[in-house]
Amino acid sequence: MKHEKKPSMTEKLSETKVDEKDQQLQELTNTLQRLQAEFDNYRKRIDKEVEGKKQHARAGVVKNLLPILDSFEQAVKTDPNEGLQRLYAQFVDALEREGLQAIPAQGKFDPNHHEVLLTEKSEQDEGTILEELQRGYLYQGGLLRTSKVKVSAK
Repeated sequence: MKHEKKPSMTEKLSETKVDEKDQQLQELTNTLQRLQAEFDNYRKRIDKEVEGKKQHARAGVVKNLLPILDSFEQAVKTDPNEGLQRLYAQFVDALEREGLQAIPAQGKFDPNHHEVLLTEKSEQDEGTILEELQRGYLYQGGLLRTSKVKVSAK
């Protein structure tokens, strides 16, 4: 029969210290992982906020350019100069690349995109857009300016 050696008091203390160290190491590892995850979430939130502020600033610039775009459009209608038309097309193209989209002003009145300024008796169905008085625009999918329209009435 083999005789098993009992661990000495020093060996027991040494094992206890190793277990404590392992536990401390695991706790520190968990804390580090949690902090890394929190920091990653913080970084993502800040990046999203910064991008939102940039988009808001760009929308403000584009909105400030709309009166110039309106004037260009009127100038092209009154003077069909080829150079002016080309310049207008370049300006519109540049704004569209930034995310500007004209709101269609045909068909039925949509209160989310159109603002009625005038009504006129017409043979058309009530609420049909008869004329666009000022073009409306979307920017990056959100409403930037409503279309000002004239609609039919009975």
